Amino acid sequence: MSNSSSIIYRILDGSPHSKDISQRKYDWLQSEYSGLTWNIRDPENPSSPITETLSFDGPLIGGGRLSEIEGLMDDLKQSLVLAVEFSIFKKHAKIRSCSAMRHHLNALKRVFNEIYDMDGFCWSEWTRGKSQILIERLKNKPSVSQSYLPRLKEYINNVGVANLPVRSSKSINKINYEVVYDAIGINRFHAQRNPNIQEYWDRVYEMYNDQLPLKKLRRDKRESRATAYQKTLSRDYYHDILRATELYQEQTYLLPNQFVNASMIKLIGDSYEALNLSNLKPANGSRTRNIPVPLFLKLVDASIRYILDYSEALFDAEKILAEKHECYTKRLGNYLAGKEVNGIAREMGMLVEGRYSPFPLASYKHYQAREEKISQKDLSDLCSLLDAGLSPKQVRDRLGLSKGQFDYRSKRARKIHNYSRDVPHTGVSLQKALYQFLPLSCLVVIFAFSARRESEVFGMTTDCYKKFYDGWRVKFYVAKSRRRHEWFTSVPVVIKAIEMLERLSESGRQVSNSDSLFCFDDTFNRSPINMDRLNIAMESFLDFIGVEKSEGGERFKFSEHQFRRFFAVMYFYRYEKQADLEALTYELRHEDWSNTAVYLTEQECGRIFREVEKEFMAEKLVGMLGAEGETRGVLRDLSDRIKQTIDVVPENRSVIAMKYIEENSLRMDFISEGICFGNTPRRSELSKCYSDGYVMCHRASEEMCDGCPNLLPVEDIKNDRSVAAMQTPECDSSSILEAAIKLSMGDRKVEG
Repeated sequence: MSNSSSIIYRILDGSPHSKDISQRKYDWLQSEYSGLTWNIRDPENPSSPITETLSFDGPLIGGGRLSEIEGLMDDLKQSLVLAVEFSIFKKHAKIRSCSAMRHHLNALKRVFNEIYDMDGFCWSEWTRGKSQILIERLKNKPSVSQSYLPRLKEYINNVGVANLPVRSSKSINKINYEVVYDAIGINRFHAQRNPNIQEYWDRVYEMYNDQLPLKKLRRDKRESRATAYQKTLSRDYYHDILRATELYQEQTYLLPNQFVNASMIKLIGDSYEALNLSNLKPANGSRTRNIPVPLFLKLVDASIRYILDYSEALFDAEKILAEKHECYTKRLGNYLAGKEVNGIAREMGMLVEGRYSPFPLASYKHYQAREEKISQKDLSDLCSLLDAGLSPKQVRDRLGLSKGQFDYRSKRARKIHNYSRDVPHTGVSLQKALYQFLPLSCLVVIFAFSARRESEVFGMTTDCYKKFYDGWRVKFYVAKSRRRHEWFTSVPVVIKAIEMLERLSESGRQVSNSDSLFCFDDTFNRSPINMDRLNIAMESFLDFIGVEKSEGGERFKFSEHQFRRFFAVMYFYRYEKQADLEALTYELRHEDWSNTAVYLTEQECGRIFREVEKEFMAEKLVGMLGAEGETRGVLRDLSDRIKQTIDVVPENRSVIAMKYIEENSLRMDFISEGICFGNTPRRSELSKCYSDGYVMCHRASEEMCDGCPNLLPVEDIKNDRSVAAMQTPECDSSSILEAAIKLSMGDRKVEG
C-alpha cells in the first residue's frame, strides 16, 4: 500500500477493504450519504448560508440512467468526498466550495457518458488509443460529441411525428421534450442551447400540425430562437473537466479496492499535456456588459421611489383589502370574494401620485388584461331578444352561445356585477406591486450601493445591519474569497431597503420558521415563497417604468457582475482623481488587486463609460432644442451652432451636438433639478451656486437652480417632490462639506 493511501485509511480509521467513507459524518453534507441527491453546504464554513443540491444520477446516452451502471453512484460519491476532504493528491488542492463540488461531479458524469457512448464500460479493453479518443471528444460540447441531433432524428423517424408525447400547459399544447430526451438519454439543458436542435424542432412542429390539424401544437418563441453556437468548449471549461478526470485517476490508483469503474486506468493521462495540445481558446473575458448610465439611473430612481414613496401606501392597502377579502370569503366564497375585492382595489384610486406610481391598483391578487371581443351590437342583440320574451335557452340557440358566454354577456349588458372594471388603473395588482416590485426595488438598491454577489445578498437575515460610531454597516457573507461574514459600510437608503425586506418577510418568516429576508407570505393562499434571483419580476418592472426594448425585442439582462462592475467603474472613472485601487479591492473583498483589475482592464471601460455619458447628453440637448421658451446657456450655444449649419437634417443635429460636447469638454453632474454643466471648464463662473471659485452642486434646489444657465432640466431625472431630509441645515449649507469640495477641486486643479 502507498504512503498516501495509508494516510487516508488511517484518517478514516478503516481497513483497506472497508468502505468507511460512507459511514463518516461530514459537516457540509446535510442529507443521507446513501441518497442519489445530496444537499450540501460550504465545506469551508458549514455555518454559511451558501447551499447547493447535487444530483448523482442523470441521463445515460442512448437511453437509461447513470444509476443503472454497476457501482457508478458509489464511485462518484467517493470521488467527491475524497476531493473535498483530502489534499494529498498530486497537483490537486482540496475542493473548497459548493460550486467546485458541483463542477467536479458534473465533469465526471460527462466523462462516463462519453466512455459509455464509445464502447460501454469495457475496462479490460481500455487502450491508449481510446484515451486519445476520449480527450478529443471532451473538447466538444456534449450535444456535438454525443450526436444529439442524429439520435433525435432517428427516434422521431422510428416513433412517428404523430405519436410524439404531448403535454398541455396553460391551455397550450406542446411536445413533451423531457419524455423524448429521456428515451434517448440526452441532457435537455445542453439540447436547449443547441440552435440546430431547436431549428429541427420547428420543422417537427410544422409536420405535426400538418398531420393533425385538429390538435394544433404551439411552439414557444423563446425555444426556437437560434443563437450563435460554438461547438467546442472554452479552454478554461475544458481544463476543469480534464482536471476532474485526472483527480479521479489518482484517487483510483491510491484506493483501487474502493472503486468499481475505471479503477487504476489512465483515462486521459496528464491534464496539462492534453490541454496544451487542444488549441482551444480561453473564455471571452468581456462577457459582462457595462450597465448604460441612463438605464442604471432610471432603474435606481424608480426603485428608490418605490421604497420611500409608495411602500407605506401599499402596506395600508394590503391591510384593508385583506380584511375585506376575509369578510367576503365567509359570505360569498373565495372566487366571488376575489372579484369583489378587485373592484374595491380599483375604487381606492390614486393613493399616492408620482412617477412610476402603482396607483390606482388594477386588482388585489392578480390582474390580466383581456382583449375585449364583445361589440356593443352583440350586447344590443342579446338585450332585444330577452326583452322580446325569449327564454335564455332560446337566446343561446338563436345566437349560438354556450351557457358561460350567455351568462357573461347578460351581466355585461345589464351592468350587473361589473366590479368597477371601467375604473382607470395602472394594470398592476397589489400582489405584484407589494411582493414583486417592492422587494425587487430593495434588491436593486442593495446591489447598486453595496456591490455584493447574489448569493451574499440572498443570504441576508434579520438583524444584519447596525449603526456604528462612524455610520451604518451591513453584515454580508463573503462568498468567494473570505468565506465568512463581514461588516460593510453602507448608506441610509440601503438600511431603509433592508428594513422594508424585514417588514415584507415578517409573516413568511413566522410561518416557515426562517430568518431569511426573502421569505414572503403574499396575498395568495399558499406556502411562503422564497425569492432567490435578481431577475424575478425584472422584466415586468422594466416594462412598467418604461424601459424600452432593443430593435430585436430584447432587453438588457442584469446580473450581480454588472452591478459590481458599475460600482467599480463609477468609482474609478467618475471620480478617478480620488481613485484608490487598494480601497476598491478591499470593498469588493477580492483576494488581491489583480481580481479588481479584471473589472477595470481598460481604459476601454472608462472610455465606454464616458461615451455613454456623451450620447446621453447629446440626446437630451437635442431633445430640448425645440422646447417652448427662451433657450439659454448650453442650449443657446448649441442652437447657434446648429443654425450656422446650412443643411441641418435631424440626423445631423445629434452629430453636431456630440462634436459640441467634445470640443467644449462638457462635464455632466446629475442633480435634483436635472443635469448641471457647472463644472465644465470656463462655465463655472456662470453658475448661480458659484462660491469662492467653486460650484456647489450639493446645494441644488428649485430656488437655487431656477434660471441658471448651466442647468438642463430633464424630467427623467428631476425630482417631482422636495426631499425633506435634504432641507436640513446640515445638508443645505454645510461648511465641512463645502470645505471638502473645495479641497477636492483644489487638488484637481493642482493636478491639472
